[in-house]
Amino acid sequence: MRATFRNLVDMLNVAAFMRNRHEHAVSVVRWALILLPMAALVGTLCAAFLLSLDTVTQGAGRRSGAQCDTVRDTYTPHSTSRAKPRVVS
Repeated sequence: MRATFRNLVDMLNVAAFMRNRHEHAVSVVRWALILLPMAALVGTLCAAFLLSLDTVTQGAGRRSGAQCDTVRDTYTPHSTSRAKPRVVS
C-alpha cells in the first residue's frame, strides 16, 4: 500500500490511535518512575565522591605547602621558569 494522505484518512482509526497513545503515556510514566530516582541516586553518589576527592586534595595542599610532595618534584606553582631539582642528602 502506498503512503498517501487519502489512505491515511481512509485508514484512520481514532479509537486505536487513542489506545496506543494511552499505552505510550503509561509506558513513559513507568520509565520515568524507574529512571528519575536512579538518576538522582547516581548523581548524589558522584557528587559525594567529587566532594570527598576535592576535600582530600585540598587538605593535602594545605598541609604540605606545595602541590606535589615527591623528592624529584621540579614544579613550583607560581614560577615561569623550571626550578632546579632538589638534592637529596
